Amino acid sequence: MCRRRFTVLSLPEWIASRRHAEMFARQSTGLLLTLCGDYAAAALVQPLALEQARQLGARRYEAIILAHQAEATLALNGRDEARALAEQAVALSRDTGAGFCGPLALSVLARATDDPSTRAAALREGAAILAGGCVSHNHFWFHRNAIELALQGRDWDEIDRHADALAAYTQAERLPFSDLLAARGHVLAAFGRGASGPDLAATLSRLRDEALAAGIKMALPALDAALSVA
Repeated sequence: MCRRRFTVLSLPEWIASRRHAEMFARQSTGLLLTLCGDYAAAALVQPLALEQARQLGARRYEAIILAHQAEATLALNGRDEARALAEQAVALSRDTGAGFCGPLALSVLARATDDPSTRAAALREGAAILAGGCVSHNHFWFHRNAIELALQGRDWDEIDRHADALAAYTQAERLPFSDLLAARGHVLAAFGRGASGPDLAATLSRLRDEALAAGIKMALPALDAALSVA
């Protein structure tokens, strides 16, 4: 007969576990809303998650929440506030172990800053952490943010480089999300270099439909802009 062993928690331990689960649920909700580009909704959830993380002393989660809060704030036209939040996220990630969310936070800082040297340093540091080994979500967020930054700078080669890196990271286990981001990057880089024609327009339209079906609204503006003249 197989007997299961159960851990009996004291009341304070049980309460603490519930509070942590609630914080994690809110943090995850904020992450997904940010990922999908629903920044207004994310901005409502993230401060609650941040308050709970601080109450619990969950400093790693505080760092990642701050990073996502910075991205939402940036999208809602709060650039100075976004930079300050991203700087806090980077500082906390360094203090608590950069492998947890360092590249993610650094890529958001790169997007939020107006200083080219700060941007370049943040991207270099993030890439070095990726190369040294870190939690997987950093690869998705870092390359995603780097692609968005390169789109703004019209650096088509840099877009292709990060799209290739993202595809290579998931080569052994392909994911629809990363495939979408990589394909989107490549087609937008080709469009930026002057490619045109029905095949390119069809690819742009297909990727837009995939992003819309998945609720990934952050991917839509650049695709819509290209489709409007393709």
